[in-house]
Amino acid sequence: MAMSSTKKSTKVLGPSAIQDEFQAADLPDKRLNRRLGAMARSVGQEPGQSFPRLARSDSELEAFYRLFNNPRVTHEAILNPHIRATCDRAWTCDEVLALHDTTQFEFKRPDPDAAGLGYLNANRRGFLGHFSMLADSTSGATLGISGMEVLFREKATKPSSVKSRKMSGHDCAKQADRESLRWPRMVEQVEARLDGRVPVVHVMDREGDSFTLLHDLMRKEHRFVIRLSKERKASSTDEADGGWEPLSQVLARLDGSTEREVPLSRRKTRSAPRSNKTHPARKGRIARLRFTAGSVQLCRPKYLKAPYPKSLQVNVVRVYEIDTPDGEEPVEWRLVTTDPIETESDVIAVVDKYRARWAIEEFFKALKTGCAYKDRGAENRRSLLNVLALLVPIAWQILSVRDLARSNPTQPATLVMSERQIAVLRAISKTPVPDNLTIEEAMYSIAAQGGHLKRNGPPGWQTLAKGLELLLSAEMGWAAAMEVKEKA
Repeated sequence: MAMSSTKKSTKVLGPSAIQDEFQAADLPDKRLNRRLGAMARSVGQEPGQSFPRLARSDSELEAFYRLFNNPRVTHEAILNPHIRATCDRAWTCDEVLALHDTTQFEFKRPDPDAAGLGYLNANRRGFLGHFSMLADSTSGATLGISGMEVLFREKATKPSSVKSRKMSGHDCAKQADRESLRWPRMVEQVEARLDGRVPVVHVMDREGDSFTLLHDLMRKEHRFVIRLSKERKASSTDEADGGWEPLSQVLARLDGSTEREVPLSRRKTRSAPRSNKTHPARKGRIARLRFTAGSVQLCRPKYLKAPYPKSLQVNVVRVYEIDTPDGEEPVEWRLVTTDPIETESDVIAVVDKYRARWAIEEFFKALKTGCAYKDRGAENRRSLLNVLALLVPIAWQILSVRDLARSNPTQPATLVMSERQIAVLRAISKTPVPDNLTIEEAMYSIAAQGGHLKRNGPPGWQTLAKGLELLLSAEMGWAAAMEVKEKA
């Protein structure tokens, strides 16, 4: 289903909805499939709780851990049903965005080698997770995860020099197993899974800025919006050999612009100095952004040779902040794309596609914080990955609750909630719940259970997740009480 579609009733709140994401699981034994569904239902009920708190008995807890450590169970097999369901939802859309990004999962274990942890750097242990998430291009609502790849660094690495990065970074095509190949691999996985049945635009942040990746995407006629990070040599002419100069100078001469106000979220200081340089701390504010756009030639880096062409002709949209508050770093994005930029609406559409990318960062927060992944008791590589695969659809559901209020605000809440859930919400709410409850009103009522105040604006995923957990716990108690009453 597309999250923007309201053609049929699709209950998406609650443990039964998340259990549906695992219905098509094909584990080696039917009993394992049933156990996986039961676990998904339990964790979906209270995603922030530990497994010992969720298990109703010691035997059930032991069954949890047996499933995670079973050598016949893989994280791919656990996640595949959700990926297929994601594609099913995507196929009902007019166009989808494939949001690509990588995150780090850091763990503190007494014996990290025994736990199968890799190296994030010399002092930190864990692994990388590379994901693609599909979103409806029209509404921006997330449809689910369409791919996951994990990478373990078996040796600690030191930060490389500028010179060595130029020779061995993700623009250099010398090592077939280099980490940067995860980007084109994931693109091809998504394209294969969608099977040409819906137009897709691949959206990436600065890590996707690679001449070889851009060339590969264009050669295969894949659409994309990618934020540039490098100061590349470029030319505004159509000739591949002429007038190379810094891209920033070419973009500064572009004519024609439009302006727009965009909310920027607050960003905290990070523990890693390098991260603070790339993503400096800032206060939340409404930024006034100006857009310009043009077609340019990007020069091939000196360390690359044939078969790569001498240049690539691409469309570039420059987004930069004007009237920046004192003490704040101005926003500037340089977005390279294959999408058209002829009209003002074309340019705004490119910017909106890039802005949708933040949904995957919210997904990472939901996974790490809302589902407490790093605090789970998995003690080896197999169980770490199997737990991750179980939590991925649950983290997506936390986000989808927020999406529903944005994409279908005036539709009746009965499209996404059961009558019992609405009755329980009325019973536990401190303020009156309207009779003809809409999705938006339901989301605000749920968020209020998590501590959200309506005067603070639309709720974020954290208060929604907390409110949803309280609602589902109350529903479980309601159901148990009704069962006792019926037996009496």
